[in-house]
Amino acid sequence: LWTKNDVPPAHKIESDAMPSAFEGLLWGTLPIGSSFLAILLVFLLPERRRVQQEDEVPFGAEHRYVA
Repeated sequence: LWTKNDVPPAHKIESDAMPSAFEGLLWGTLPIGSSFLAILLVFLLPERRRVQQEDEVPFGAEHRYVA
């Protein structure tokens, strides 16, 4: 079993590879924004339904006698 004394505390990693404020803004807003946009488009765009065409009877076929 693990206790809180078995795991050393996390330490700060010194690094100069920090994202800019603009990148942080993009990484925070683009994923959720694209999800909201997709949901919005699903509700706003009309569904393309196929128009069912009736089968046409050839000319003169309704008068033809078939035994």
